[in-house]
Amino acid sequence: MKGDVMLSARTWLVVAMAMSCSRATTTSAAAGGGATHADKPAAYWVERMRVDVPAARKEAGDALRERSAENVPLLIEMLKSRGDAAKERWNEWFGADVFMRAFMLHGYAASALGELGPAASAAIPELLAACAESDANVSAQYASFVAVRARAALIKIRGATLDDLEAQLAERRSSAWQDAVATAAELGEYGRPLTKVLVAALTDTSCARRDRAANALARIHADSSVAVPALAAACSNSDAGLRFFALRSITSYGTAALSARAAVIARLADALPSNRQIAITTLVAITPRVQRDSLVPLLAPLHVDPFTEVRATADAALKELEKRVK
Repeated sequence: MKGDVMLSARTWLVVAMAMSCSRATTTSAAAGGGATHADKPAAYWVERMRVDVPAARKEAGDALRERSAENVPLLIEMLKSRGDAAKERWNEWFGADVFMRAFMLHGYAASALGELGPAASAAIPELLAACAESDANVSAQYASFVAVRARAALIKIRGATLDDLEAQLAERRSSAWQDAVATAAELGEYGRPLTKVLVAALTDTSCARRDRAANALARIHADSSVAVPALAAACSNSDAGLRFFALRSITSYGTAALSARAAVIARLADALPSNRQIAITTLVAITPRVQRDSLVPLLAPLHVDPFTEVRATADAALKELEKRVK
């Protein structure tokens, strides 16, 4: 029970962030997408690197590439900034307290350079140095925050093969696996050749490894013909955390994941509220617009779900469906 409570608290935050970011990305695209990029400074797009949604990361990369000649030097400066004297410059870029710690800025600057690909080749020396950056004052979760992003950026900038990374991912008992899967996730679509080795990790005995693999499959937008059936099977796993991450990953495929519909519908009755909530979002995302009227009878019972967040998500989805009918 304690584990379920802890998981629920963690996953509510992830769901809220993912839904919010997804709405923001959709709004941006509807407003003109690339036409609005010139109005945003590079710092805006670096901050968008924090959004753990593939579409948002892609939009940021597209925007940065449009002005790569002027953005690369600025991103290198961000990657190199150190000490209290640099904080004034950070505030000039982002406003006060956006990045509270240097390692966060360095990590997201590395991510942004990776999105630029070969156009950011001038940053290779700084990225090589960043591969060794660590912060003893942060939790183990963030100790390699900068390094994994720098490694992923170097792979994309150099156009390197993924053979070594694939071998590391195949050795799931290795101490290097956690950094390897984090690097894979940072690669975005460049990491699609890693689909099969990540799918294999969905059946690992470690819940942490299964969760990380499911998350990486969403981030690299893996081959749907391979990933979606495996993720659909994971939706019925006894591990509530894996069910959540599998649903979240399926969402990123949109209608290409329609074959997972039955597995997602089953999770509308999941024992964990956070899984019921994200199942609603996932079901809407994978259902073609012309078929979404069929979702009303499936979502209507959740209007009286005992948990507020589930009811709110169901009600929002039903209202959108009602607008379509009218």
